[in-house]
Amino acid sequence: MRFIEISRLNRAGAADESAARTAVKQAVGARKAANPTRFRPGLSTDLLDAAREMKINLSREFEHHLEDVVRKNRAEQWLKDNREAIDAYNQFVEEHGIWNEEFRQW
Repeated sequence: MRFIEISRLNRAGAADESAARTAVKQAVGARKAANPTRFRPGLSTDLLDAAREMKINLSREFEHHLEDVVRKNRAEQWLKDNREAIDAYNQFVEEHGIWNEEFRQW
């Protein structure tokens, strides 16, 4: 692919191959910058090497961890959003007891 793009640029009037390579790198860089789904976390090379040696699937591990973080944050947000109702219910139970208290056998 690169050879074809460089050849095409050379035919289009690029003065030399290094200029063509520079143009291709700029075009590829612009395409990568325009792709918001591409994510490259800054990880230490030692950590990445260790993960490769252990044959750890980084994408799968990242996705599982991210699911856990999102689930935890949603639960915390739900608790914040519903704190007033929870407190009101607890206050009601303290004052009036549980509705089925007389039927409980434990």
